[in-house]
Amino acid sequence: RAALGDALPSFTAEQAALLRNSSDFFALQHYSTLMVSRPNATFPPLPETSFYAAEGVRWHSTRGARKNSLGWDIAPFGLYKLLKHIDETYQPRGGIVITESGFPSRGDDAAPHEATRDTARVCYLKRYLQAVHRAMGEGVPVRGYFVWSLLDAAEWEHGFGTRFGLVRVEPGTLARQPKASAVFYTRAVKAGGFNASDGECNATTQAAPRFRAEGAQLQAVVNASRGGTPSLEVSRTMLLRTVRLPPPPRPGE
Repeated sequence: RAALGDALPSFTAEQAALLRNSSDFFALQHYSTLMVSRPNATFPPLPETSFYAAEGVRWHSTRGARKNSLGWDIAPFGLYKLLKHIDETYQPRGGIVITESGFPSRGDDAAPHEATRDTARVCYLKRYLQAVHRAMGEGVPVRGYFVWSLLDAAEWEHGFGTRFGLVRVEPGTLARQPKASAVFYTRAVKAGGFNASDGECNATTQAAPRFRAEGAQLQAVVNASRGGTPSLEVSRTMLLRTVRLPPPPRPGE
């Protein structure tokens, strides 16, 4: 209230008593994750006219994360952390229901047979459901997960230029065709689970060419040392290659 003042509503004691623990469950809508930092000279505060200025932070992309067609980071770890935070902070009566979570794609001009091969959406669902499963395994009471959305719909800002649906809808005829994601989700719900290999759906971007080259050189050194204990020169080379990897991000980056 110190930050928002009169922008927050005020309640009488009687109203507060009626509201307390009155919800059936905690409804959560989640699509992406951002990093935040305190404003500084490099990243000044948002303008006071911004809807988000009262948050008092600056937003940053998740380093290395892939992005969807709207530029949102694909970062399933954020959903896991958020579910843990909600449970530990609020202990919601009735548990948590994820009422919206989904993956946007573009493709107004794509042929139907191409638009229905939405492997990126299947990977999004797999990675985010794995994050939910991890949280549930640690005791977080997640009661439901609703994909946004069943059908391609006219989005408020992007119309049919952005599609979230598991089922393709042709704007002109409204003809409907299930996508690969619809098949996956149907099978996952019926079976109560799904299979996913470790490298099947990598949520991070590929390594930069320079680091791929470093990796190839390091592998060559390792291959040359097989069959015996690496020499001092080989060990030194391996160490030099290793320390040239990019450092972890510093706070505020």
